[in-house]
Amino acid sequence: MTKRPSFLLFLFLLSITSSFISCSSDDDNNEQGVSSLNVMSRNVYLGADIGRFASIDPSDPAALVSTTTTFFGIVQATDFNTRAQGLAQEIATLNPDVIGLQEMSIFRTQSVSDFAQIPVPNAQDVQFDFISILTAALEAQNLDYVVAAKNRNTDIEFPILLDPTDPTSLGDGRMTMYDVILVKNGISFSNAKERNYLTTASLSGISVLRGYSSIDVQLNGQTATVVNTHLESITQEARLGQIQELLNFLAPNANPLIVTGDFNSDALTNQEGYQTMLNAGFSDAHEGSTEATSFVDEFLQIPNFSTRIDYIFYKGNVSVSNSTVFGNSPTGPWASDHAGVFSTITPN
Repeated sequence: MTKRPSFLLFLFLLSITSSFISCSSDDDNNEQGVSSLNVMSRNVYLGADIGRFASIDPSDPAALVSTTTTFFGIVQATDFNTRAQGLAQEIATLNPDVIGLQEMSIFRTQSVSDFAQIPVPNAQDVQFDFISILTAALEAQNLDYVVAAKNRNTDIEFPILLDPTDPTSLGDGRMTMYDVILVKNGISFSNAKERNYLTTASLSGISVLRGYSSIDVQLNGQTATVVNTHLESITQEARLGQIQELLNFLAPNANPLIVTGDFNSDALTNQEGYQTMLNAGFSDAHEGSTEATSFVDEFLQIPNFSTRIDYIFYKGNVSVSNSTVFGNSPTGPWASDHAGVFSTITPN
C-alpha cells in the first residue's frame, strides 16, 4: 500500500513531462514556420475597364453620366458573386499559403447625387464588397483565410443613373480599389505594412492611386517577406517610378523577398519594368514561359491572351520548386480577365 502513491506520482509526473515535450515541439514548429511556401498571385478584375474613364469629359455632364452608368452596368453584368465561386475553386485546388490579390474592390451607391456639391467620395450603400464576397465563397469550400494586409488605392465617385432606363434616377456610384494579402489560417505572419505610391498617373484629371503591402512569414526557420502590388497601366513613366519606389522600400530588407502582383509590364516583349526587376536581382518564378496571363475582354466573353504581366518574383536564399499559370482555360465562367500565377517557394 505504501507503493501506490509513488506509482500515482510517477504517472502524474509522466503526464506533465509528456505535455511539456508536446508543447515544446509545437513551439519549435511555430518558430520554424512552413518548410515551403505556396504562393498565388491573382488580379481578380474589378469588373469593367477603367480605361473607359479616359473618355470622360467632366465639362459634359450628359457624357459623364452616360460613361459612368455604362461602367457600373458592366460591373453588375460581370457579377463578382459568380466569379468569386471560380476564384474559391482555384484556391481550393492549388491550396496556397499566401495569396496576393489585386483589384479587390468595393462598389457603393447613393440614391441622391451630391457629386456637384460634394465631389468627395461619400456613397455608403454597398453593392459589391469583393473581400466579403470572396471570404464567403472560401468558407463555402471549407477554406479559412485571413486578411493579413490591405492597402486602399483609388477611391472615386461619379454621378450615375441607378436605373439606366430612367433619366430621373440620378444618384452617385463609388468605386474603392484595394490590393490584399490573404494568409491561410494557422500560418503565422507579422509586420504588416501598407503603403501608397507617391508616383501617380492621371485619367481625365483623376489621380489614379496605386500601392503595395507586405508581411513577414517564417519559412523553415528564416523570416521571408511577402509583398503584393499593382503597378500603373496608364503610362510607363508612372509604372517605372512606382517600381523604383518599391525597390527603395525593399532595399534595406535582408530577408528573402517574394513579390506578387500585376506589374503591367510584359515579359514576352521584355518591357522595361519587367527588366528593371531582373536587373535589381529578382528572379521570375515563371521565367522563360511564353504562357500569357492577359487578357479576356471587358465582358469576360472573348479571351485574347497575348501578354505576360502577372508575376511572382523572388530574391535571396530561396528558390522555386514549382510554378504554373492557371485560370486561362476555365471549364465554367471566367473568374477574371487575367490568368493567375502559382509557385512553391523553398529555402536553399
